Amino acid sequence: MQAKVNQNPVWYYYFSYRGTQRLSNSMSGTTENYGVFHADDTLFVLSTPWVNPTTTQTDRNMQKQLIDFWIHFATENKHIISVLWYMKLNIKSHNTEKC
Repeated sequence: MQAKVNQNPVWYYYFSYRGTQRLSNSMSGTTENYGVFHADDTLFVLSTPWVNPTTTQTDRNMQKQLIDFWIHFATENKHIISVLWYMKLNIKSHNTEKC
């Protein structure tokens, strides 16, 4: 719908990485697994008072990859995510120390 109105391409990505600390924990008051919360990706790029998403090496690796992705897209107007990267992120557990 947005692309039709402004005649420009609209890009999106599917973020499914559950960090060790999550916005849903802060908002719901529980550690129940509700999946990835809306805006969990922004926690890896923008500082917030609610959670520190970089407490594990895996989370820090995700932060670096996401920042690299955003910077590359903003400066080159191209995405750098491959299918393998998507698959890799989808199969990793939030408590794994490998990325």
